[in-house]
Amino acid sequence: MLSYEQRGKMSRVSRVGLLVLVIASAFLGCQSGSAGSTQRRAAQLAQKPWVVVNSARFEIFSSMSEEATKALALDLERFHALVYATTTAAKRPSSIPTRIYAFDNPRDYGRFGPEGSAGVFMPGLRSNAILVTDYSVGLGAADLILHEYVHFVVRNNTATAYPTWYDEGFADFLSTAQIHKDMIAVGATPRSHIRTFEMGEWVPIRQIISAIGTRSYEFKEEWMFYPEAWALVHYLTLDRPREAGSFPEQLARYLELTKRGAKPAPAFETAFGEDLSKIDFTIRRKIDSGKMRVIGIPIASLDFDDSEPSVRIATEAEASARMGVLALRTGQMKEAGQYFRQAAELDPTNATAQAGLGCYHKFGGRFEEAEPFFEKALELSPQDPWIQLDLAEFYMARAEQATSRKVRRSDLAQARRLFRAVIEMAPEIPEAHAKLGRSYLLAGESAKDGIDSLEKAFKMLPSSFVVARSYVAGNLALGERAIAEDVMRLVFASRMADKKEKGSFDEELDEMEKSREKAEQEFAKLPEIESETDANPEQGGSPDANDVPAEAP
Repeated sequence: MLSYEQRGKMSRVSRVGLLVLVIASAFLGCQSGSAGSTQRRAAQLAQKPWVVVNSARFEIFSSMSEEATKALALDLERFHALVYATTTAAKRPSSIPTRIYAFDNPRDYGRFGPEGSAGVFMPGLRSNAILVTDYSVGLGAADLILHEYVHFVVRNNTATAYPTWYDEGFADFLSTAQIHKDMIAVGATPRSHIRTFEMGEWVPIRQIISAIGTRSYEFKEEWMFYPEAWALVHYLTLDRPREAGSFPEQLARYLELTKRGAKPAPAFETAFGEDLSKIDFTIRRKIDSGKMRVIGIPIASLDFDDSEPSVRIATEAEASARMGVLALRTGQMKEAGQYFRQAAELDPTNATAQAGLGCYHKFGGRFEEAEPFFEKALELSPQDPWIQLDLAEFYMARAEQATSRKVRRSDLAQARRLFRAVIEMAPEIPEAHAKLGRSYLLAGESAKDGIDSLEKAFKMLPSSFVVARSYVAGNLALGERAIAEDVMRLVFASRMADKKEKGSFDEELDEMEKSREKAEQEFAKLPEIESETDANPEQGGSPDANDVPAEAP
């Protein structure tokens, strides 16, 4: 399901060009059809010629031409470098990969992407996924995917809690970057914003900078928030004269003032040295005149690896397994099962296919059927940390559904043993730390034993809402509400509806505490040993981006 805020973003139409995109954090849906038609579609898609292109930071699984895919990889590397060049984000390797699925036609893309779109960005705990369909070559109009990628890089590489107007405005500001032969043009007005400025009623900048999130706005205000936040960031970075001062220094001063408790409006006027009503007038005049500045940044000035991306041809079995992972990630259980079965038939030694079939049954609550597939995957690839992680998460999922304390303890012990084995083998995987810590948040367990793992995962991947919520829950369980509030403010401020500057998160935290209390009450009713009639509950769960098998490296 899409949040109200995300639906608002989906109404924004990117400019006509190479990729026309919409954004969603998660898309869950099922395609109807008979088993035979599902099988035929799976076979036809996997039989297409697929290439795997790897650059320094990106992996692209593509049915586009080899040259088009390599060009896309290099454009993404340039854009990544642009984000670092225009922010103070620490330059460190990402703790999770970003994988791109590039389809050569809208029909194939439509099997996985949201209806009416041509692209989607799906953040995750194990990897980010970008889905695109190609109309030409390059990144030209990938505004909304680039917007979300900016969020990922900035939030994952800085400990600063930026205000909503800057968080969203800056992401929009970079999202319209146009890559040319030797330059990247920055500052172009998104076409959707031009229409909004023409049709919408201006909201005073004073209200824009005072917002914590956007969802509490009236419709007209929310409609104007993104365009005006973009316009304010554009003005502060490109449109002011040099003597107005250094924008980074002034922004840091503004953040310091608001952190000390100053109201946003007076803090803004003090830090930037300008009256907000005059800024309103100046920005509106520039918009009306169409004189919003665009600058060119030489590609040669950017620090990125421009070496030739590697290319290899994917086998049909690999293609089927990758499509299975994508189908699971987008909630298409029937299709996922078919893709994984097809991959296993084509190549019985494909560990991803075996683990995928395990996940397929696990999400359906068929734990007895799932376990042999996970064990087979581990037998095929015993040193693969991702396969061990899949098996660990199977045991944890079964523990959460256990109908006796004895079974729960046994499964949790198995899960934790495997989580620790993964951490020893590959300590850089944030998911292992996060899931180990989360296992101690279950009712009847000691949150104290998991808080260090949760903190480790949060430091590795602060952009993940899943990790952040678990870390918040762990601190609440230990009575550390102040820490929980700080994390909420850092990670969730731009998603909250409450405009209050203090106490905005009380309701959310109270609900989390009530949920924990309810879980403890339910656990108290759990018998020590299950009866035969209670064994093997058929309760599944919905797959998400954090709980699907890893793709072959």
